Amino acid sequence: SGGGKFYLNGDNDGNIPAWSTGSSGAHCSIGKSGGRNYFSGLIDEVAIYNRALSASEVLEHYKRGACNLKFQVRSGSADPPTGDFVGPDGTTDTYFTDASGEDMGINVSDNQYFQYKAYFSTENKRYTPELHSVTITYGSDEGGGVSGAYIYQWEEVFE
Repeated sequence: SGGGKFYLNGDNDGNIPAWSTGSSGAHCSIGKSGGRNYFSGLIDEVAIYNRALSASEVLEHYKRGACNLKFQVRSGSADPPTGDFVGPDGTTDTYFTDASGEDMGINVSDNQYFQYKAYFSTENKRYTPELHSVTITYGSDEGGGVSGAYIYQWEEVFE
């Protein structure tokens, strides 16, 4: 009953009729209709939920895949630090990234100064990545009890 909505790149692109998998354990196909009618193209970011998502939830899910935000870091005793910005393997070829917005667990050498560089990219020019805040926590492995956190929060979204 009712059917559903079809979204393409985060936008409602029409309605689809109701469907049923029949009895429990029946198969569901994505990219195939009937016997040998296969979709000719690429399918990416398929997700199935046990509830209906709102249009804004669908758009946010799409933007997490289409908008990319990645980081590289460096630290040193000079202000500003010198040397290359690097990713998790210590080279300039990799980046720290996490689309979920969770803690990336970036660990850097124990130095006086720290810098990070954010790289923004998008697969859809209608949407840009957003960076609202960065939290940097620090501590000392030397048992000196030095620890704390810097929280950088912006009122505007940088695009």
